[in-house]
Amino acid sequence: MVSLKENINLFLSYLDKNRGYSLNSLITYEQALREMAEVSHYYVEEGTIVLDITPFRLRVIDNSKRTISKKLSAVRSLVKYLRQQHDLAISLVGDGVIKVPKTLPKPIDESII
Repeated sequence: MVSLKENINLFLSYLDKNRGYSLNSLITYEQALREMAEVSHYYVEEGTIVLDITPFRLRVIDNSKRTISKKLSAVRSLVKYLRQQHDLAISLVGDGVIKVPKTLPKPIDESII
């Protein structure tokens, strides 16, 4: 089994070379995934790789909903990449949906137009 850190490096390389992500996007993904890798559990159970991000969710609980959503999106993208590009049977545990409030655009003042 390839380590989680190696899989993260492969994913970041894929985003850079194949998907053409900007440097800022890559940095954002890398920060979120490295933080997740520090505390999450990554193991094999009955032939399936399990990525339990519950400890990661507890660590980021004080962040804003938007930040949490962004970090979870990076983790979901990693798992999707591993399933599709590497044919890995991987299960994500502790991945609940966070409702992010939608904001309406602010009206433009007539003096600006």
